[in-house]
Amino acid sequence: MFHHPVAGTLVLDWDTLTSSTVPDQHIVIWTAQPGSTSEQALKRLAAAAVAHQSEMR
Repeated sequence: MFHHPVAGTLVLDWDTLTSSTVPDQHIVIWTAQPGSTSEQALKRLAAAAVAHQSEMR
């Protein structure tokens, strides 16, 4: 569980991918359950990030 200052509380699952050739490197993928309030909050954050990037151009 995370608390984001804008999105509020997010309940996320995670998966960690590790390379067999470089075991010290990891990729962590955070996801929300489909249809959850956390998923909706992540979608709002993504839309806000896109809008912010458009304003910066």
